[in-house]
This record gives sequence, C-alpha cells and structure tokens, in this order.
Amino acid sequence: MTAGQEANGQEANGARRRPKGRSPSYPGISLKTAVNRAQVIYDKEGRNQAPMSAITGHWGYRSPGTGPATVTYAALRKFGLLADEGNGNDRVGKLSGLALDILMNPDPAETVLAIQTAALLPPIHREMWDQYGHNLPSDETMRYRLVIQGGFTETGFQEFIREYRETIAYAHLLSAGSLDRETETPGGQNDDHEAEPPPADQPPPPKDRRGGVSGQTYTIPVPIIGGKPVTIEGEFPISEAAWTQFLSVLAAMKPGLVQNPELDSTE
Repeated sequence: MTAGQEANGQEANGARRRPKGRSPSYPGISLKTAVNRAQVIYDKEGRNQAPMSAITGHWGYRSPGTGPATVTYAALRKFGLLADEGNGNDRVGKLSGLALDILMNPDPAETVLAIQTAALLPPIHREMWDQYGHNLPSDETMRYRLVIQGGFTETGFQEFIREYRETIAYAHLLSAGSLDRETETPGGQNDDHEAEPPPADQPPPPKDRRGGVSGQTYTIPVPIIGGKPVTIEGEFPISEAAWTQFLSVLAAMKPGLVQNPELDSTE
C-alpha cells in the first residue's frame, strides 16, 4: 500500500471532514498515527525544515489545503511533534525535539516517557487525564461530561473519545479495567472471537521452565515517609521491560500523585 492510499484510506478515518459545530479543539488522529506520520517526515526530510505542502505531500495528500491534510498537520502540532512557523499553506515545519526522542532515542524507558508526554500535551487530553486519570468511566458518563457540559457535538464526542482512548492506550496510560470495557459488547459479554496476540511493543508474560505462565498475585505495602504505606498489587514476577514501563508510567503520573509545596503554600 502506498503512502497516498494509506493516507486516504483507513488512517484518514480520524482526519475526515468535521461537521459544523462548536466542539473544543482536539487532535484529529491518534498519537500512534501521528508518530507514524512523523516517521515519514524523518525518512523524507530528516531534521530539516520543509514547507507544509512538501510535508503533506509526503503523506500522500494532493494539496495541503484539503481537510485531512490540515487536520493531520494540526494534530502533529497539538502533540508537540511538529514545530512550525508562518501562516496558512505558507507554513514551514520540522520535527520537534520531542518527536526525535520518540523516533530515535535508544533508551526504551525514555522513549515511553516521551510518548506519554506527547499524549498529554493537547489541552483537552490533559483536562481528561486530570479528571479521570488512567481509569476512564463509561462512555455514557463521558458523553454527559463532554456533550452536555463541555460543548461537544455528538459526532465530535464520538471521534474524540475514539482518538483519546487509542492515544492513551498507545502511551500505556490506560488501565486494564478501561481496556476490558472497550472489548465488551453492549450486552456486557465479550465477543466469542479468538483472542488476539499482544501488541508487538508489549512483551509477553514470563514463562516458567515447564512452559506455563509464571506468576502470583502479591499485595505489597511500600513504606512512605510521613504517611501511610502505598500499596502495590499485581502479578509478579514481571519482565525487565515491563518493570521499566511501570516506572515510566509512575513518572508520568507524578503531577497528580505528588504534592507541590509551592502550590500548597498559596492556598
């Protein structure tokens, strides 16, 4: 499949023309798709600056002024992957330092942290993360929050929730409970399909010498200075890669978990 076919096919689903409405600004494509688009820019332009027409042309769009082209370009800017200057179709842009960290950093932990940083850069993403964290409520609750209270159109809500779920799942910020809800049918029962293999970037669970999955659920209280222990619960042992990911997720969640003395003193 060529870049043009992909751009105008299923990857353009999130970048299709928006209906009229007043939905708040949100990325028109998921972070995973945006990173793929950034990789195309790097393959074609490296670290060099390029006009918007060239960048969108590399993605297979005939004109930088088409809806999907402008939506995709804007999404990379919202995620902090593209630094640009100028106005309209005369813009010129290049990959940001954050994009290069995601694409080229040899340290997996730092790459995950860069992806998580990009995932929460759009203001509407940060707002959702601050309110719900890694455990999203039902779609009905979020519809009330975003459509009734937040000014989203119904179409905008559906597109944004799909994009947001895909983005925080890609960044390993979505809890297992929220992932489970995504796989349920409206009746609450999982489809009777064969289970899909884990994503390529997610290591399989460790196996014992007999070939079975090894592990036991532990509840571990961790002593904390000046407070009650923080409890960690999960199945251990885990792989080295999973441990690195676990620490990266904790680091990304730090702003919501750790008190800021300077902010406290101003209250």
